[in-house]
Amino acid sequence: METIRELIPFVLGALVVPLITRLSPINKTKSLVQLAIVLLVSAVVGFLGSALVGEQIASNMLPERVVALVIDTSLAYTGAQIADVIFWKRVVAGLKSATP
Repeated sequence: METIRELIPFVLGALVVPLITRLSPINKTKSLVQLAIVLLVSAVVGFLGSALVGEQIASNMLPERVVALVIDTSLAYTGAQIADVIFWKRVVAGLKSATP
């Protein structure tokens, strides 16, 4: 059960974060701004994943909620980076070469 709890933010990050960052106009901004936006989107996705499995609601103690948010944000960011390198870059390159 704990594996599924930690896998949900990873999968959400792998699917949602690269999709948002690839479709948004932030690719033309400076790299530090891109990093900040990707981290912000990862934090939102991490929070949503954490809330989805009940880690943000079940605990009444603020330190436990913050630790869960940090862990799930890092999982969402890691999933986004791995999926971007393995899958999304190839998909975007294939779409760019297929357009006339």
